[in-house]
Amino acid sequence: MCATHIYSTTVYTFAFPPCTTLIKLAPLLSSDTVRVMALFERSDDVRPDFPTEPAYIVPVKVCDTPHYGKGHKGVFSLAPIRAGTKFWIWTDRVIQIHHSDLQEYIAENFDTEEEVKLFLRQGFVLPNNVDFFNSNPTDAGRFMNHSAKPNCGPDGTLRDIAEGEELTLDYTFHGNPVWYQAICQKYGVPTEADVAATCHLYSTPEQEKSQTNAAIDETEV
Repeated sequence: MCATHIYSTTVYTFAFPPCTTLIKLAPLLSSDTVRVMALFERSDDVRPDFPTEPAYIVPVKVCDTPHYGKGHKGVFSLAPIRAGTKFWIWTDRVIQIHHSDLQEYIAENFDTEEEVKLFLRQGFVLPNNVDFFNSNPTDAGRFMNHSAKPNCGPDGTLRDIAEGEELTLDYTFHGNPVWYQAICQKYGVPTEADVAATCHLYSTPEQEKSQTNAAIDETEV
């Protein structure tokens, strides 16, 4: 999602409710990984002003999406976006947790099982860095929904996106290591692969257009 920066092995302090904790960030990535991770790159040299939502470098709006289920949200464009556009940038809002520390992190940071479920469901694993769980609790990237015919991908938007259209990803892009499957199963949370395998977002293009317009209309005041 923007110019290249590679994390070295180091320790950062992040504020993550209800407490502050030390998180070890991912080890140095290979050049091959960097090329694949174009969507998930960050830069210390480029600090764009996010036009609407944190971490998005195109104007978007988070809307309720009841057609996905109660409490679900999605990310919708507020202006036309051309194909090949970078739309999101990796920032320090993303917390990377080694899988061996994940259970301890959960115990220290969450009071209820519902909080844990939300944390796991909104996080992700990168396909070429499968030892780490990534959580972005304060950027709107966590609201992007799955589609088998997505309009966004690892290198940016896959086609022109109209104003008011939902931005979607193919969740099968993400990693699905055994430890991630196990902890999701423990708390009764579907993995990204589970969602991709069972999610039928829209039955027809007409239904997609109708539901997209309804999501936008319901948030207009």
